[in-house]
Amino acid sequence: MEEREFRDELERIRLDVESFARPLSPCEYFHGREKIFRDDQFREAVALFLESQQKRFEE
Repeated sequence: MEEREFRDELERIRLDVESFARPLSPCEYFHGREKIFRDDQFREAVALFLESQQKRFEE
């Protein structure tokens, strides 16, 4: 995935997490989508997902 597309995808992840009614596991969220990322991008995306979700549900 190109860098611009990757940054757009990270923003979508952040917005998705804000709309969650309950926490999801990374497996639930990324199921079937992991193949669109390079390995390094996938690690960064999962880290952002977990960080965003922690902030969202600690309130």
